[in-house]
Amino acid sequence: DGIPNEFYKNLSVQGVNIILNLFNGILESESIPRAWGNSEMFMLFKKGDPSQPGNYRGISLMNTIVKLFTQALSNRLVEWVEYGNPLAENQNGFRKSRGCIDSIFVLSALVQSQIVKDKRKLYACFVDFTKAFDTVDHDLLWYKLYNFGISCKWIRILASLYGVMNTKIRVGQACTDEVRISKGVLQGDTISPLLFAIFIDNLDNFLQINHCSTVQIDHMNGLFSLMYADDVVLLSNSPVELKKKLSVLETYCAINKLNVNIRKSKIVIFKRGRDKVSKESFYYSGEQIEVVNTFKYLGILFPKSGIFNLTHRDMISRATVAISAAKSVLSGSNFTPWVCKLKIFDSCICSVLLYGSEIWALRYTEQIEVVQTKLLKSLFFWQRSTAEYVVRIETDRVKLKYFIFKRALNWLVKLLSMRRDKLPKICYDKLLHMDNSNVNIVKYNWVSQIKNYFFDLGYEWLLCEQDAGLIDKFGNKILYDLK
Repeated sequence: DGIPNEFYKNLSVQGVNIILNLFNGILESESIPRAWGNSEMFMLFKKGDPSQPGNYRGISLMNTIVKLFTQALSNRLVEWVEYGNPLAENQNGFRKSRGCIDSIFVLSALVQSQIVKDKRKLYACFVDFTKAFDTVDHDLLWYKLYNFGISCKWIRILASLYGVMNTKIRVGQACTDEVRISKGVLQGDTISPLLFAIFIDNLDNFLQINHCSTVQIDHMNGLFSLMYADDVVLLSNSPVELKKKLSVLETYCAINKLNVNIRKSKIVIFKRGRDKVSKESFYYSGEQIEVVNTFKYLGILFPKSGIFNLTHRDMISRATVAISAAKSVLSGSNFTPWVCKLKIFDSCICSVLLYGSEIWALRYTEQIEVVQTKLLKSLFFWQRSTAEYVVRIETDRVKLKYFIFKRALNWLVKLLSMRRDKLPKICYDKLLHMDNSNVNIVKYNWVSQIKNYFFDLGYEWLLCEQDAGLIDKFGNKILYDLK
């Protein structure tokens, strides 16, 4: 509609009241203005063959007023899925106070706890749905929302919005004719991820009623799967059980009109030590799913060994590429202050190299530090043989180990603050129990690794308290001593 976001941000109180009355009128009438349904879609190339439409990601531009309205709906829905009728505990996608780190930690802890005991194996199938958000059947969505406890009035309002939606595909400076959006959740608004989470919320229940087994975390808690929005990981302790779950998933997808991308779906068999190459074959809908040695889950490389010995190399490689790209941008200017350059490189390091480092990097701080050392030597044109301590003294830079431990400390406080029925907390308690047992192996236990930091700094008594408030209170002192 050509109305910029700034217009709404700078509305007077009178203007806000007009918008409020408009929204209330729509809620009362359950009818969405037809003009709200207009949108434009830009196609961004991802990778692969440019002639294949599936290799493009659609970015939808909607009227801001529609996003404001769906945000209001989303705020109500968030409260319901967290406190009224909560989503499954194994779903961490787009939920309040949850994120990728929750799922990364849970998977890591589950892998480590399973393969340490009696050298068990954990079979994990990383399922990739073909355009999951774009293929949701609307009638099925309304039915699932109703079964989830969402009011009929709320569903009718949502159905009215979807009923008027259409889009044009922008190609260069021109647009195609209007195309009615007949399936899929809307792209570009805040409510869509939650709608999809509700849509597949009954997956675990479907696995259960079809007599699938869980992977036990402890004697009371187990997992059929782990989900982050449409990223689903099927978990099993045996190849037979995983095959059964794949068969049940096939039935579930047929009922819910979802399609699995066999080419992108992979299976990792997590196990300790070296083992013979697995001869197990897994099939979905008659097609074989590839068994791989590593898989990148939510941006973190998970090797089949259950430890992150390959992950730090992957992160260093990615950070090196990002830093090189930043260097090429800055090379055109000979007057950029080195302080500004460092800020740019810090952004690269924090967003790439240290992503998820609170989980995977506690044992690899020295290897990671090499990235910063090389960078500083390059910025100041120092010889490669320059001692590391000289580099740090001259630049007044803190080791990356400090930032890794700071992230881990914050995550520990968050874990200890969680209720005991939360999945990350359950996994933490399992690792803590392992740490106090005679079968514990430090490299397979995040709790043992962070415990070593507390011992080295003389704060082992603090960790023994298992008190989030106390650790948070002493946090700055601990970090200062490490620094």
